Amino acid sequence: MKQSESIKSQAITYDINSKAEVKFIELMHEISLAFREKRDIRGWSQEVFTGKCPVSRSTVIATEMARGNPSLKTLVIMAETLGYKLEIKLVK
Repeated sequence: MKQSESIKSQAITYDINSKAEVKFIELMHEISLAFREKRDIRGWSQEVFTGKCPVSRSTVIATEMARGNPSLKTLVIMAETLGYKLEIKLVK
């Protein structure tokens, strides 16, 4: 009986992690579009942006392609370099 409970418990954990992963991917897509849009508004290429921002070009590229997992600090630095403030909201 303990073995079946463990399998059931693992399935529930997998479902939760799967939903979290999908939400993370959706959020990263929104973030990537926002950074690309703000950089384009300034008329900056990625090369110009990374010359002004203390973040590596590979991080900028990965962020704008919704790949990787940039830290909040990195996102704040990128936003500030573009003249914006990063805001995070917890919503129900």
